[in-house]
Amino acid sequence: MIFFTSDTHFGHRNVIPYCQRPFSSVEEMDADLIRRWNAIVKPDDVVYHLGDFAFSKPIEITRILSLLSGTKLLVLGNHDRRHTVTKWQKMGFTHVLGWDHMVKIGGLEFHLSHFPYKRFYDDGRDFSHHQIEDDGLPLLHGHVHCAWKKNKNMINVGVDQWAYAPVSENEILKIMEGLA
Repeated sequence: MIFFTSDTHFGHRNVIPYCQRPFSSVEEMDADLIRRWNAIVKPDDVVYHLGDFAFSKPIEITRILSLLSGTKLLVLGNHDRRHTVTKWQKMGFTHVLGWDHMVKIGGLEFHLSHFPYKRFYDDGRDFSHHQIEDDGLPLLHGHVHCAWKKNKNMINVGVDQWAYAPVSENEILKIMEGLA
């Protein structure tokens, strides 16, 4: 099974009030995110994490990644630039992908990116050099936290939209059927 997620922000205290996450501490949030991930992701599953994984020191990121089930691939987000691709791989990601990656789900092609398509989101910061143009293909993304779950041909796979857990390829396909 393939899963998708984004914006876990492990170790990031400020994301709790910013996104109104129901946790009293960063330790509680991290433990619950790990528990929810492992409740659905099995060791032989693949998880694409679409950016903004953690705000922790490398030793803590390594510990967290070692506790998470599945093969983990990272599509870089705006907060992931603090570490090099090699460093992310040393910490536990099997592959680190660029700002835009393609994947097939149920015969459909999807873009994977941390950011939504250019025309749909502008929070005042300039990420345009990392955002891709809408070419009509569906896009799985993060970055917008609570702004939307789906918007046109974009699906936000951020944990704030999916009960703080990864979303399965089957759920993505159900949403796509509703868009057709």
